[in-house]
Amino acid sequence: MAQNSPSIEIEPAIAADAELISDLAESIWQVCYAELLSAEQIRYMLDWMYAPDRIRQEIRERGIVYRWLSHKGERVGFAASGASADGLDVVVHKLYVMPNSQGGGLGTAALTAIEASAKSAGIGRMTLRVNRGNQLAIRVYEKFGFERQSEVCSDIGGGFVMDDYVMAKTLRA
Repeated sequence: MAQNSPSIEIEPAIAADAELISDLAESIWQVCYAELLSAEQIRYMLDWMYAPDRIRQEIRERGIVYRWLSHKGERVGFAASGASADGLDVVVHKLYVMPNSQGGGLGTAALTAIEASAKSAGIGRMTLRVNRGNQLAIRVYEKFGFERQSEVCSDIGGGFVMDDYVMAKTLRA
């Protein structure tokens, strides 16, 4: 389904796409997080969050919906979302776009697709976590209507933490 522009497409990803998602995450993270996180933390988080087996498990067992973000037929990003544990929110777990494709509306198109899906399921709020140093992403989320709710610093093992803002957007019918 096209979103916002004929050159932007948002398509479902499936469990069989796990290796491709993992490879794209590797490419994006090495560039986008180079100034925010150490190389060791980037490697740790990629191995932890983007192992193909983990992605397949999220899709098959946790109901996480992955979406491909394509521009002019090329897959340049992905998003992942799913219901919160209590079912009251949709959580945007992941939203990544290759740096050379950022600023063209792909992130907004992905958030729009996630919001539409949430509304059709009767969910009234979207939430996400974003690295407190990721000013570009924070601006995108704020422009889309997200507001900072809190700060959370989580120990993720390996001597590393995720230092994030929790952001939320109330959905209007």
